[in-house]
Amino acid sequence: TEVFMSRKDYEAIAKVLRVAYERDFSNDYTCGVPTLNIINELSSVFSEANPRFSREKFLEACGVVS
Repeated sequence: TEVFMSRKDYEAIAKVLRVAYERDFSNDYTCGVPTLNIINELSSVFSEANPRFSREKFLEACGVVS
């Protein structure tokens, strides 16, 4: 069974990841790398599942790029 996600779903996920990324980034030891890896993997999965998914917008919403 395929699961379709809405824009609100992507936004909710990005919001949670942004908080985690900012918290990880403020830690001198990890510098955001653990969460950044998750963000990149999820954006690849989302791109494959939804041709209208914007990786750039997702990364921006996660706080990775501005």
